[in-house]
Amino acid sequence: LRRLYTLQCVEVIGMSNVGKSALLKLLAEPDVWIQEFGEAGRNFLPVYVDCNRMLGLTEQGFCELVLRCLQECSPELAGSAELSTAYNTVVGPASDFQVPLGFSRGLNAALQQSQRKLVLLFDEFDDPYLHIDARVFLNLRAVRDRHSSQLTFVTASGKPLSRLQSEPRRGEFAELFSNQS
Repeated sequence: LRRLYTLQCVEVIGMSNVGKSALLKLLAEPDVWIQEFGEAGRNFLPVYVDCNRMLGLTEQGFCELVLRCLQECSPELAGSAELSTAYNTVVGPASDFQVPLGFSRGLNAALQQSQRKLVLLFDEFDDPYLHIDARVFLNLRAVRDRHSSQLTFVTASGKPLSRLQSEPRRGEFAELFSNQS
């Protein structure tokens, strides 16, 4: 929690059924942040993203899930016209370029609309990380680099991301978690 407070990316690694999901769900509770950091805990918006809820193991499925979870997590984002527009673009893209563009716009809208530090908690991250095009995670890394004072990630997987990567481009995203497990 202290690493997340300083917006360091963290990976939670462990075998199935050791409590990774329970930990991430707990971290998604605003009261946990307030109890740990007092009023400063209100400056964080933790968002639990269960990758098992993806409608398809694709870039579009991943992007749709993240934007859906952002809309579900807080009233301030549920009413965001920009986030809603980005979500609709990802769900019904006019071209292949619309998915990553809509996703990026949606994340940017969430960051601007909430005015809080966004903590995306990716549970069951192994399959998406291995099977979705690496470009998705390069783009996610780029958004993080651009908004490093407002955005961080937690991943829960069975193995370290550095060992899950099947191509060098995935390493750019995994570098965010170096020495943070």
